[in-house]
Parts: sequence; structure tokens; C-alpha cells
Amino acid sequence: MAVVTTRSSTETPVDPGLLYVAPTGTTEPTTSADLAAASLPSAWREVGYTEDGSVFKYNVKSADVEAADDLDPLFSVITARSGTLEFKMAQATRRNLYLALNMGAAGANDGTTVEPPDPSAMVRVMLLHVSNDAGSVRGTLFRQCFNTGGLEEDFSKAPKKVLLPVTFKLEKPTGKKPFITFPNASGVIA
Repeated sequence: MAVVTTRSSTETPVDPGLLYVAPTGTTEPTTSADLAAASLPSAWREVGYTEDGSVFKYNVKSADVEAADDLDPLFSVITARSGTLEFKMAQATRRNLYLALNMGAAGANDGTTVEPPDPSAMVRVMLLHVSNDAGSVRGTLFRQCFNTGGLEEDFSKAPKKVLLPVTFKLEKPTGKKPFITFPNASGVIA
């Protein structure tokens, strides 16, 4: 019996994708076809340019169940899971500062002053990563996110630019999983 060959350059994505943000509870996409910008409800907005794209991390912690009579673990159990979405916003705008300070997804881009909110006034958001190289739309929806990475602005000489780096922690919304991935028709996920 011959080994099935599965190597395919079309399954090696290179598009950093786009990030979108919306208030929690916004209508979710249900298929990869819903990920096109024209198909998203008006509550969604682009985050804008990023430095180096974005990084999704999903970690699983486990513990071994052992017996006094054996040197090897009998089995392992999952004890915790956690996820983050990290990116550096390259558009240093009031609206993105709002997002970084956990003030929501819909801050206006105007000249109104911004102060950090009290912890009780901080809000969660939904984030959506969408890739579309070669016309093949796919993405991941992060249903409830909260910036736990703080805020750091580096005012340096050009060619550096001011960035707003954020680390959004994924939380589990009521009755749903923290994220859902929409592969394209060929099963490509990123």
C-alpha cells in the first residue's frame, strides 16, 4: 500500500490577514462565506494596519494521574486551557487607543480626549481574523476578549512608528466556546 501524499503549496498560507473588532454579542458569522467584509454586520470595523500581523496562542495544561505501584503515569488529564491574540496596532488612533484601554470597539476617531477607564467600566470585545490569499476566505472568531497586556507606546525616531501593542486574553462567553475557526472549502485554516 502506497503512502498518501498530502504536501500542497496551496495549504501553506502567507497572508497575514485582517483583524476586525465588534462589541460582544454582535451577530457572528456562521460560514467562511460570511467573513467577507461586505457580509459582516455594520457593528464590525477593521482594526487597521498591524506590525508583523497577529499571533494566536492556545495553551493546554495537564497533570499526570499516577499510581504508587507504577513508574509511568496511568494517564493524563487536562487541567486548564487558555488563549491569547497578540498584535501591534500600527494605526495610532483614538479609536485604537479605546480598544487598547478596554473601552470598547466603537470609539469615535475624533479629537475628544481619552482617559483610562475605571476597572468597572472596562468592556470585552469580539475579534475576528480573516485571511484571503488567492480568493480563499477563512478565519477565526474570538468571541470574548479582554486586553491584559497593558499599553506601551514607543515614540522613537523614524523609520520606527508608534505602535499600540495589545495582548487580548480569550474568555469563555456563556453557552459558547472561546473561539471558532472557519476553514475554507479545502480545509485551510489560517
